[in-house]
Amino acid sequence: AVGPFVPHRFNVDVTQGCSASGKSAFSYSGKPFTTKVTALNADGAVTLNHDGRSAMSAYFAKAATLSGVSSTGSAGSLTGTAVAASDFAKGVATVTPTYAFTAKATAPASITLSAAENAPGTVNSSAGSSGVAQVRSGRLFLSNAFGSGRAPLDVPAQLQYWSGKAWVLNSDDHNC
Repeated sequence: AVGPFVPHRFNVDVTQGCSASGKSAFSYSGKPFTTKVTALNADGAVTLNHDGRSAMSAYFAKAATLSGVSSTGSAGSLTGTAVAASDFAKGVATVTPTYAFTAKATAPASITLSAAENAPGTVNSSAGSSGVAQVRSGRLFLSNAFGSGRAPLDVPAQLQYWSGKAWVLNSDDHNC
């Protein structure tokens, strides 16, 4: 029997769907974002044999779990944290977790994501890199509109996020 192939560490990278030209990307509370977990050897190269896609390689990778910590200490929950052994293909697994604030009116926060194998005392991202997700609490604000019942009615709409003090126009939301 061969395996499992044990990496030295994990790197965690986050790709978020909302972005504006020249500005940092973000996700809204409750919206999934893409997270890539990469198994690396001691030299920093991808551990290609850390792969769990087939029955023959079932012992070459182990399942891992993501965890997240808010920079502001805001209450929330990270879901979709399981990284199955079968998610690893040539040392890389991609999952889509979701971070949701407990309260709707929560200031933007950076959520630091780390990964660890499910077996205690094994591989984690503490020697590698952690990913950071920027999360905002957002809403679609519809203004009042008046007009004739015989013609189409334009209803002004704004995308807003909670700044920590008030709902403000989200001018960064161009690509969600």
